[in-house]
Amino acid sequence: MKDFPQHFKSGQHDSFRTKLRNIGTPQKIRLILEITGNDDDDNDDI
Repeated sequence: MKDFPQHFKSGQHDSFRTKLRNIGTPQKIRLILEITGNDDDDNDDI
């Protein structure tokens, strides 16, 4: 989780963990991590 300090600072840590819990396969987790890593300001489209 050290790769996403912006989530901790902006208070989005809880929603970020919820997204990871709701995803089943590691491939999808990597996809979500790539999307959130490239989209710092707008996470509503996930």
